This record gives sequence, structure tokens and C-alpha cells, in this order.
Amino acid sequence: ETATNGHGISYQDLSEIVRARVEEILRLIVLELPRSDYESLIPAGLILTGGSSNLPGIDILGRDIMRLPVRVGSPINVPGISDTLCDPAYATSVGLLLWGAKNRRQRKPLGFNLGLRKLVTQLKSLFG
Repeated sequence: ETATNGHGISYQDLSEIVRARVEEILRLIVLELPRSDYESLIPAGLILTGGSSNLPGIDILGRDIMRLPVRVGSPINVPGISDTLCDPAYATSVGLLLWGAKNRRQRKPLGFNLGLRKLVTQLKSLFG
């Protein structure tokens, strides 16, 4: 397919470029892990979140490069959020909201649920 500037790129070329960048990111993650026996520190492996974790095969590529179990994480069984937010792209945001709600000094579940619904409605209007 040709871009507006007259240059074109094949799907295969684009896939190779994206794969190379993902491999680079995964290798950088390995460099950030403790130098000791990280398999014993991370027995369950690593969980990838964020929009890029929706790339097909990223978990398999992660396992091959990191030599650890790797899976894609997404919010599950979270009452009060729509199915739209049960996606790896929103996992960190939803996780931080839940963590914040759990660790509040004065916990008011009813008020939080209403606040979460309002936030979800606002997010849906931004992305929907």
C-alpha cells in the first residue's frame, strides 16, 4: 500500500519492524530484572499489559526471549466496569483504581462504586 508521500511498505515489512522493536523492549526488560536467579523471584512469570500487549503472539515471543512464563493480563471479574475496559490496554489503569480504592483511609464502597461508574462513563465517552 502506498502512503500519501508516495512511499509504500508491505505488511510483511511492517510486521518485521514491529517485531524487532518488541524484541528490543523485551530484552530491555530482561536487563532490568535482578541479576540473581530471577526465575525463583518471579515463579509465575511476567504479565504484559497495555495496548501493545494486544499484539498477536507477544506472549510466545516473550517466553522465547525471556525464558520465563509470560502472559497477557487484562482486568477480569471487576464489578462496575464495562466489557470495553476488560482489555489489556486498560489493565494498569483499572488495577490502579482498584488498588487506590482498597487502600483508601476511609473506605466508602457505595460512594466508590458510584465514582467508578462515573469515571467509566467518562472514559467511554473519550474512547467510544
